[in-house]
Amino acid sequence: MTQPVEAVGLVHAEPEIAPVATVAGPAVGSRAWLASWLPIVRLPLVVAVVVVAVATAVDARALVALAVVAGAAGVDWMLVSSPWRVGIGRSATPVLSLGDQGWVAWSIAPSRPWRQRVALADDLVPTLGVQRRASVTLSATGSATVTVPMRPVRRGRHHLDEVVVRVAGPLRLVARQHARALEGRIDVHPAFPSRREAELRVIDRRVQDVGRRSVRALGSGTEFESLRDYHLEDQIRRVDWSATARAGKPIVRTYRSEQNQVVHVLLDTGRLSAGVVDGVTRLDHLMDVGLAVTTVAVGVGDRVGFQAFAQGIVADVPVSRVPHQRALVGAAMADLRPALVESDYERAFTAAVARQRRRALLVVLTDLSSESLVETLVPALPVLLRRHLVIVVGIDDPAVRSWVTAPVATSDDAFRAAGAVQLVRARRRTTTLLQQLGATVVDQPPDRAAVAVMDAYLDMKAAGRL
Repeated sequence: MTQPVEAVGLVHAEPEIAPVATVAGPAVGSRAWLASWLPIVRLPLVVAVVVVAVATAVDARALVALAVVAGAAGVDWMLVSSPWRVGIGRSATPVLSLGDQGWVAWSIAPSRPWRQRVALADDLVPTLGVQRRASVTLSATGSATVTVPMRPVRRGRHHLDEVVVRVAGPLRLVARQHARALEGRIDVHPAFPSRREAELRVIDRRVQDVGRRSVRALGSGTEFESLRDYHLEDQIRRVDWSATARAGKPIVRTYRSEQNQVVHVLLDTGRLSAGVVDGVTRLDHLMDVGLAVTTVAVGVGDRVGFQAFAQGIVADVPVSRVPHQRALVGAAMADLRPALVESDYERAFTAAVARQRRRALLVVLTDLSSESLVETLVPALPVLLRRHLVIVVGIDDPAVRSWVTAPVATSDDAFRAAGAVQLVRARRRTTTLLQQLGATVVDQPPDRAAVAVMDAYLDMKAAGRL
């Protein structure tokens, strides 16, 4: 099994072109073989027939021209190359993120010692945002390459099965075509708009060294790292008196946060994730948060696992700290869709606890607007809190907040404002209950949610709560 390609948040270069290949033709007498021999009339032949037909109506002697055109079409059809003898190769960016630009390229090799017109239609779905048809004129000796950009608009795994090849005769009057197998796959991972914020926290030297934000005072972790000279901003309790006595000057201990700890991301794909905020489903916003946490956690030396659930477990990535863990999580997210069912939190949390016996940080990505959470999420959360730290993440809708304070001019405005107030109160009530149980709650708009969760995680590490 090949190592997954790191895809999330990257802009990919143009792919290398796959070698061209011919295939064995269909069995003689089969339906595919008969279909490949059916002549496809091209526009030049249609024009010629129409012109000659009009001329024949004026002068019967034009029938000779009609016979010439028919003969030329017959000769052209006999000289058309078998479509399966044309060499075809396809290359594509195998993995990319939603909104990033990739490439699809076809290489085509001639099958006759004269110029050939070859057209193809590939098995590419519209959501890949790519032109699926191409045509090229081949010289007698050289192959050609056609490259088109690709910008997907939907997540998912897209399997490519076949390509239809159409070859015109040397006179361009008729053509033949054949559908041939040309397998491939393009994976589109979730969008990762907070990627820069996540990587800045990893690149920062202090984050890498001590697993905390750069604004923190040096030495606020829990694992001993080194000794150094005392500075005025150091705490007295950090002074190492034995080392001070030996050196004859104040020496303090520095600490860093422990590494190789466990962060487990739990993504709710039930009905609450189907809501749309800023034109994007809550599920996609929560995926951005999950990818951000994974990036930072792996970057500071922790192990990360991922689990998506609704009424049952729908995706699972084992806990690991491999460098491409983010790509594995992104791949697991690629095919997830909101399920219009009530999520079974108790079942999901029980499964997570059974697999993760060591103390860990569990990041629960869900929504907090439904009053039903008081009967579903709140009773199930103690299963996690008995041993683990828990961050519950919700995506707040700025539009709902604006409706609360918007001027009321009509009855529709009044009803909308009343509904918004009810939603805000429900979120506040759920947040309070979760905090009383001991969970950390992050309920922020989409553009601030990932940053808030990353900071909450780094705060916990720096404070030694893990």
